[in-house]
Amino acid sequence: ACCSPSLPSLKSAAEQGDVDAQLQMAERYFVGDRVPFDQTRAAFWFKKAGEQGHQYGFYRLGQIYEFGQGVIPDIQLAARYYEKAARLNGADAQEAFVRLHVSGGLGEKDYLAGYMWQLLAMRHNGLMFKASNFGAEKHLTVVERQDAERAAQDIAEEFR
Repeated sequence: ACCSPSLPSLKSAAEQGDVDAQLQMAERYFVGDRVPFDQTRAAFWFKKAGEQGHQYGFYRLGQIYEFGQGVIPDIQLAARYYEKAARLNGADAQEAFVRLHVSGGLGEKDYLAGYMWQLLAMRHNGLMFKASNFGAEKHLTVVERQDAERAAQDIAEEFR
């Protein structure tokens, strides 16, 4: 009993708006840790956390909708949640958003948007992102790269 709150107190805290408790409840439902396995309920708690401005909540919702985990897969909805998390400076979501743009997961391949989000993700110096450079810039002109760099800088200003 040293470290984690009881399930009833965790649930109560989540219901009262504690974002960390909401994320813990979401993860527990997602894997069935001391609660029934219920990815739909997990999505509910991830959304609650995201709506309070926690990027990880929106990022996990993006994953849930991209991969159809307890919901009908919806790549457009996944992209909207990834973008919300990316705009909250979530590196994982920025990388997922790059992948969707560059792979054509949202329709046409969009190297300009991909490169812009790639620049933002690279600001985190995360090992994961360094291992997965999508090379969007190779498909862009110098002017397009400069446009993407300006757009990325504008978004990065919002992070401050």
